[in-house]
Amino acid sequence: TMKVKRMCSMLKSLGLKSILYANEGPMSDCDRMEAILTNEERQKLFGNDSQWKNGGFFNNQEASSVFDERVIEAISRNKSEKGIHFLLAMWGVGHQTISS
Repeated sequence: TMKVKRMCSMLKSLGLKSILYANEGPMSDCDRMEAILTNEERQKLFGNDSQWKNGGFFNNQEASSVFDERVIEAISRNKSEKGIHFLLAMWGVGHQTISS
């Protein structure tokens, strides 16, 4: 999360606009946020936050599919905006479905 927030701040300092595709919550220093899951949906699909805080690994295909599909839809809506678009997939291989 902190890496994403820092990346948004770095892009803004360079005069670049950014759209953050993330779960509902506090907005970082990006120009716009596309809320992909509400807090209620996130809790239902991903479970207890303590698992993540303790370095747990996420392996839930249903949750990944819902998240990926919604991000792909949101990116498709935003692609029509003018400008050059880069997709920074901060989760690497975990975001392969979205970046393909």
